[in-house]
Amino acid sequence: MKKYRTHYIISKKNYEKNIDKFPKENNVLFITGLSGSGKTTMSNKISKKNDAIVLNLDCLSSYYSSKFENTLIKNITSDFFKLNVEVHDIIKNGNYMDLKLNHFDDYIKYNNKYFNYVYGYCLNNHDSYFIIEGTQLFMTIDPTFFYDKSIIIIRRSALKSLLGRFGRQLTVKEKKHPITVGKKHIKKLLNDSKRLHYKDLKKLNYFISVIQKNIF
Repeated sequence: MKKYRTHYIISKKNYEKNIDKFPKENNVLFITGLSGSGKTTMSNKISKKNDAIVLNLDCLSSYYSSKFENTLIKNITSDFFKLNVEVHDIIKNGNYMDLKLNHFDDYIKYNNKYFNYVYGYCLNNHDSYFIIEGTQLFMTIDPTFFYDKSIIIIRRSALKSLLGRFGRQLTVKEKKHPITVGKKHIKKLLNDSKRLHYKDLKKLNYFISVIQKNIF
């Protein structure tokens, strides 16, 4: 059996499982991959084709940004916070990244609670179709959960994902004049890459290997 892995430099074909079951049998499609790998772009493309609603798990950490204003995931997250005040306080006080870097067990626990709440919403609305996307899927969820689920794992290389994330962070002005990109962006890019790409790559490959062991 061919072993699927995501690589540092060369991108490979995405790993897909139970895609034929979405959306009729499974009303939820999961999409995951490294930060900057193109999850949101793919989610939006598939959502238009299948009339599905995209639920981005980043809304948990970015609840107070303008990115998710007036979206269903914003409303779901708001209801989640009402039941999980301790998680809301962490987000409101800007301590989410510290949680991820220094208290990873709690990071997993809170993200699992959030994921279960979002997924529960989808199951309770079985007449609608959803796409749940985020790095959190391979970072915090037991991969065996996805054995019978419809899932796409984007295998864009760590290097290309890193550059994709970098381009996403640039301001409109900087994109028009890329030569003026300051040292702060380069330094942040390199620091983030250690955690968000090269370190996470091992977790993503483990995630793929476990899911691949179970073939339906």
